[in-house]
Amino acid sequence: MKVQTVCIVAALAALGVTKAYAADANPASITRDYTDTVAPAQQAAYEAGEKAWNECLRQHGFKYDVIALQHATGNTYTYAYEIGPYSWADFDRMHATENACDATVSAQLNPHLRNETSTFFVDQPDMSYLPAGARTLPPPPLIDIVAYTLKPDHAAYETFTSAVKKITAASIKTRSLIYYSTMAVQAGGEGAPDYVVAIGRKNWSDYGTLVNSSLRKMLEGVYGKSATDALLKSFEESIAKASEHVDSYNADLSYLAGK
Repeated sequence: MKVQTVCIVAALAALGVTKAYAADANPASITRDYTDTVAPAQQAAYEAGEKAWNECLRQHGFKYDVIALQHATGNTYTYAYEIGPYSWADFDRMHATENACDATVSAQLNPHLRNETSTFFVDQPDMSYLPAGARTLPPPPLIDIVAYTLKPDHAAYETFTSAVKKITAASIKTRSLIYYSTMAVQAGGEGAPDYVVAIGRKNWSDYGTLVNSSLRKMLEGVYGKSATDALLKSFEESIAKASEHVDSYNADLSYLAGK
């Protein structure tokens, strides 16, 4: 399904392609994503297994938060778990504790899985627009996720990233009320998108405000009509495909260290 450009760009949280990745100056900039899909009949058993895994982590003093999300649209039997942002070294340190709970995963989670994928997301600060102290805020109830696959050439990458940076600059200048986070994807495997855009919303009414917001009007106020036309045209032409879904925060399946 084609996603409207206004909705895609307004929700900006991009996942970057490995060949174009440049190291982020902030060492705590990496998030690991695990995405699980279960059969409807296995949902209750799967969630019980996830809670057992959380309890095992707690017993072994796991020091890192794991935020659980469930697809509210799209495949609603899909769960995502976000660990981060941390440094690459943190993922080495947490590995030993995770290994102590492998038996729980094998016995109580894996039998109920249809599929699981894992990838790393890398923060892109110059392609993100977030409120002050964003990392200290609790997870929003809803998160709009837009995934981008770019056309397979370096020019498409340059065009896309340049456009997103200009949109970010305009958001900062106009003090837009639509905040978003852009991340680059590392080691996503075959079929992974090049970029993902995520934006938190308080409720469905808030999400509707995002969908109906006028990106073009904001950009024209900063760059003028002709430059905005060229920017949005180049942005659209850099994209091979895009998809969107909304996640909801699942407090019951999240693991918060020290709580």
